[in-house]
Amino acid sequence: PAAAAPAAVATLAFVVLLYVFLFMQSVATFVEYANVRRRAKAAGQQPPSLRAVKYAGKGLIFVANRAVGNTLEQALPFLTGVWLHAALVDTRGGAVCVD
Repeated sequence: PAAAAPAAVATLAFVVLLYVFLFMQSVATFVEYANVRRRAKAAGQQPPSLRAVKYAGKGLIFVANRAVGNTLEQALPFLTGVWLHAALVDTRGGAVCVD
């Protein structure tokens, strides 16, 4: 129903944010891989594989991985709280920070 719209909007916003973080995770990996390849070529060394860079988890890749991990970790309590608040207390209050 229309009364659940604020909670649905909050859920949609959460999903969009999750996809932003997932995209950031992918971009961070490819940016770091390009930087590592460039440095290896400049030093006359063989560049590491994408897999080695991706799973090393350093720098920007670590930050992006933690953003995705923390978001997924908090998804269940956050979405459960939003929907329980909307169902049991107030439909609008479950989706906003300040009334």
